[in-house]
Amino acid sequence: MLLIRHREFQDVLYTLRNKGREDKTVMVQQPIESDFTLVEPKEAPEKTAQQYRFKVPVPVGKTVEFKVTSVRPVMETLALFDMNLDLLVNYARNGQISEKLRASLQDLTERRRKITDTQTQLSRIEREIADIDQQQNRIRQNMDRLDRNSELYKQYVAKLTAQEQSVNSLAEQRAKLRDAQTEAQQQLREFVDKLTVD
Repeated sequence: MLLIRHREFQDVLYTLRNKGREDKTVMVQQPIESDFTLVEPKEAPEKTAQQYRFKVPVPVGKTVEFKVTSVRPVMETLALFDMNLDLLVNYARNGQISEKLRASLQDLTERRRKITDTQTQLSRIEREIADIDQQQNRIRQNMDRLDRNSELYKQYVAKLTAQEQSVNSLAEQRAKLRDAQTEAQQQLREFVDKLTVD
């Protein structure tokens, strides 16, 4: 598990314009959100159960910006083994984590990428085998209508033979890739199980 603690900041910017003929004080009311803590300004001069209240002086003919910033702690728990690869890469590149954690996440990313690449190759081989299977079914249907001594029939037999060799070769590749995938997943599981970084 990857336990991530960070802070989420929320900024609200009020733009106050005084088009009157004398200076004014504007009462800005900012809703209080239960998990957020006020950061800027540090305190509100007035506070109700639902709102912060700020008195903002706005000189005549001027525009004043008034910013309210609040923060809340955010904690996420992510399962490293099943974590989305793009998200994992994003965390591995984060400059605000320790070097040891970044190195571990980069190692984890490479291991996950290896599995993803293997799965992509397996999918390609499965598609190739399925395509050959469809072609062979069509050829066999055509062969049923032909004289066994015809030239076309012989061409079909040669093509089926070549395709069978291709299927056998693809099946061997598939078996090796499945073994490699199983081994890579096992190594990943062992790496994650032993991983402890503060």
